[in-house]
Amino acid sequence: MVRGRGTSERIIDEVEAVLGELEGRSVTVVAANPLPGGCVSDARALQTDRGDHYFLKSDQSAPPGFFAAEAHGLRALGAMAGVRTPDVIGWSDTSGAAWLLLEHVAAGSPTRRFWSALGAMVRALHDAAQPGPGFETDNYIGSLPQDNGPLAEWSSFWRDRRIVPQLELAFAGRRLDAADHVWRRLLDALPTALAGAPASGRAALLHGDFWSGNVYPDTSGHPVLIDPAAYRGDAEVDIAMSELFGGFAPEFYQAYQANGPLDPEYLRVRRAVYQLYPLLVHVNLFGGSYASPARHSAETIVRTAGLG
Repeated sequence: MVRGRGTSERIIDEVEAVLGELEGRSVTVVAANPLPGGCVSDARALQTDRGDHYFLKSDQSAPPGFFAAEAHGLRALGAMAGVRTPDVIGWSDTSGAAWLLLEHVAAGSPTRRFWSALGAMVRALHDAAQPGPGFETDNYIGSLPQDNGPLAEWSSFWRDRRIVPQLELAFAGRRLDAADHVWRRLLDALPTALAGAPASGRAALLHGDFWSGNVYPDTSGHPVLIDPAAYRGDAEVDIAMSELFGGFAPEFYQAYQANGPLDPEYLRVRRAVYQLYPLLVHVNLFGGSYASPARHSAETIVRTAGLG
């Protein structure tokens, strides 16, 4: 039997037990082949003795609740009309042997309409009004904890649940200078910068980690969303992140705006506000090369809000 180096026997045994209960018979995993991509967890394509295929993520150092949180986000997104995510089959957050088992949605090649289909899908997701801001559970962005505790005001949620925790982590790790006054001015500027944002009165369900590495075409060329850091907030958060790391094709943004353009305030100030969060996450995950872009973004926000 080929287990696949890097996947523990304990994890495979647990997966076989889950599949056996699901199928009502004994199931044996005959292959666990490594897949590319993913900077946090080990990824494997599993094949069983009946020829069925599954996708397995595992992480021996996963923090508590890591895969349960991802499973909850995938199910929340997948329950929305028209949104395609892999079905969640099972997970375990046992210390030292955490794993998440998903439907294996094989990757294909994008069709001519891939980006426009993704734009229409995400716009439909965002147009479905949700209570918020916040989420039922806390989760993670990358390997960093993400507090989703509900707050009545969106600007307070963004400041206290997103920006402040990342700043505190960066200060503690000496990746950013806590004595730099730009960070205090930034926190003062956020209520002004977010004054017109819609999320306090009408939130959207967000993917939360929406960049090109977390979407791909299936074998029919249709978009599939993976690896969410889901919560409810301003829809522009997903759009801002999609523009940060290389961006999506123009057809995505054209289709997204087909039923209404982005608010001019998004381009003037809110894009910088929302891009600051993933920049700070990258400061804490990957180090100092992201410190300068994060500080530049903070300066832009302060200046645009009239506090610079």
